[in-house]
Amino acid sequence: EEKMQALQSVMSAPDTQPEKAGEQQQQQEESGTGSHDAADFEAVKHDLFLANEAKRIASNRLEDMRQELEATQRRCEQSAAELRLLREKNESMEGQLSSRESGVPASEVEELRDRLRNAIEERNVLQHTLEWKEVQWKSKMEHLELEHAELKRRQEAEVAQIKKQLDDTVLEFKRKLDAAEQEKAVLARA
Repeated sequence: EEKMQALQSVMSAPDTQPEKAGEQQQQQEESGTGSHDAADFEAVKHDLFLANEAKRIASNRLEDMRQELEATQRRCEQSAAELRLLREKNESMEGQLSSRESGVPASEVEELRDRLRNAIEERNVLQHTLEWKEVQWKSKMEHLELEHAELKRRQEAEVAQIKKQLDDTVLEFKRKLDAAEQEKAVLARA
């Protein structure tokens, strides 16, 4: 309708140049559509920035979890080594007590047994903590991977939608340009 009105106004005004009127109308139409596409493009850029930021944060969390897992493993290994030493010491002392060659008091043997029990309990707690952290880390990784995949899918869908809109807009402008050139040719003949 706007095009028809513009053509009628051009035809009714013999003093104006039809070529300039068509260019002005085309520039007005392009500027309206262009700002809408630019806003969509900016929204996609913003979503892409947010997705990249979420990925960076997830990577940092993952690295923190890896470091914590490594630290827990080191503590567990250290406790296991201490436990082995205590067991060896305990076996050595039991061997000495059984042969009655040593004058180690019973209180010291009992103290060593208590330390051994405590070390075993601590090792079990550390082992449980390590297993729990590993499960928690795997769960977070799966969640972050799913979140990343969803963000990527959304971004790809938005990019495809904007590309389709831009392609449609380009086709529409080509049609308008062809129609304007035909009208120009008709007006030039008349």
